[in-house]
Amino acid sequence: MLTSNAHFHKGFKTYGTERQLSGTWGLGDTKHIRNTTKDYARKIASLEKHVITLDGFDEKEIYVIGVDGIHFHTQEFRCSPSTVWYDYKSASSGVKYLFAMAISRPSIVFKSGPSPASEHDITIFRGGTSEQDKSEWKQDSLYFRMEELGQGKKAVGDSGFAGEPEKVIT
Repeated sequence: MLTSNAHFHKGFKTYGTERQLSGTWGLGDTKHIRNTTKDYARKIASLEKHVITLDGFDEKEIYVIGVDGIHFHTQEFRCSPSTVWYDYKSASSGVKYLFAMAISRPSIVFKSGPSPASEHDITIFRGGTSEQDKSEWKQDSLYFRMEELGQGKKAVGDSGFAGEPEKVIT
């Protein structure tokens, strides 16, 4: 029986340290834990280019994707402490990823990030700010990638995307 909710929640929010995992795995070598977890992370990341593709839409579809920025709580960054990492949703440090999902099927078709949690969804979508010239925006951003889908295709997003009515309906 748990004696407090704080203990219960803490167990779900934290992962074991290398030292704790080496005990759980029955190993005395924390270096093995570090190398193994990094190897798994690389393998999972390598699947992205095979799984996340912006294609396969019906030519008649106009509203093809749903798009939103997703916040992820992180520990404070020691090497680059800054307010840009402040996540107002968790009142802590964090990062943001932009995800696009196909409307007509259950699949992620675009991912961008991590970006600082304070960065606006529309800035990540564009790959730059409205003060910059479009030629300075990241060419692999969703703003430019949507052009591959053809004229008139739109995303569905929340009010954070209101600055791009040609690309996103809010």
